This record gives sequence, structure tokens and C-alpha cells, in this order.
Amino acid sequence: MSLTFKVTDTATAQLDQIRAQIAPGRRRGLMLVLGRQAQTIFRSHFRSREADSPNKKSWPRQHFWSGVAKLTSLDASQTTDSRAVVAISSPAFAAKVHGATILPTGGRRMLAIPMRAEAYGVRPSSGVIPGLVLLGGKSGGALYLGKRAEGGFKNLILYFRLVPRVTVRADSRALPSVAHVESELMKTASSFLERTMRRT
Repeated sequence: MSLTFKVTDTATAQLDQIRAQIAPGRRRGLMLVLGRQAQTIFRSHFRSREADSPNKKSWPRQHFWSGVAKLTSLDASQTTDSRAVVAISSPAFAAKVHGATILPTGGRRMLAIPMRAEAYGVRPSSGVIPGLVLLGGKSGGALYLGKRAEGGFKNLILYFRLVPRVTVRADSRALPSVAHVESELMKTASSFLERTMRRT
């Protein structure tokens, strides 16, 4: 799954006017340049989010935004003389943009929500944290670490909450502002037009 952003000849009236002034044989070149610029804009935005989005609980960082930046790229194979496509190949990022309800996959019935720094970014089934004890029922529960004792366990420490689903709210800052993107693309298109005119 990926999010696809298209820079087309209908993106803005100004871009359309610039494109109309360029010879048909050079319009794909314009779209490639615009696509590369859009790629740069999105990657820069995601890297800035990485820098200004510390983990709220001071747990080890998973570098989500850096990962999104790496998965953002111009798809040159889909570039035509009227379209450039920048793809962000991250289902997790799509949830940031639109919001989502996350459900278990792979035959699992529950999602494991980390409750301690040592559990963050760890799958309970990985074996990284041995000796986890499940307490709960079909509708939820928790995974604890503790010592087996007569009649049960003692010194239980909560590591994961188990829930059937998680709702993620849309992040209004997930993408750069439309105004910023359009402004930067207009500068790029204008520069391309100037260079093209000098050559003719």
C-alpha cells in the first residue's frame, strides 16, 4: 500500500500556464523536474518531523519519520508529459494521514501495546523478553513478567496491554502544507521555463 501524490497539469492554473509555454517534446522533462522537487519537499518535511517529534515517554526512538522519508520517491516510470507521481510506500504513514483502526493480523487475536521502554518496538512472540505471563480473557488482557509462586505469581511487572484494536487519529502535520508545496513547485517550474527559453 502506498500514498500517491500527483503533480499534474491541473494542479494549479499557474503550473498549467507554464506547461503550455513549453514545447511538447520537453514537457516530460518538466514533470520529471517537478517530481524530483516534490520528492525533495516531502523528504525534507519528514526529516524535520523526525527532528521535532521526540518520543513522548522518552522511550527508545523507532525513527518513524526517517523511515517514511526513505520510502518517499519519484516514480519515474509513471511520469508523462502531464503527470509526475511521488509515492510514499508506507501503510503506517497512510494511517497518519487519514487516521485508521488497526486490527491484529497474521492470525493474532490481539494487539500488544508496550507499557515499558524495554517492550517498545518488541513483539511479545519474538522471545526478546522471556518469561512473559498472560493474564486476561478473550476480550483483552496483559502480559506481565514475574516469578511463579505457590498459588500464582508474585512481583508482576506489566509489559504489554492486549487489545482487540487501536484507533489512530489523523495527524494534521503528516504532510507539508499545500501552499508550501505549490510555492516551491511554481519556483521550480518558472526556473525550468527560463532555462528552456534561453536554449531556444
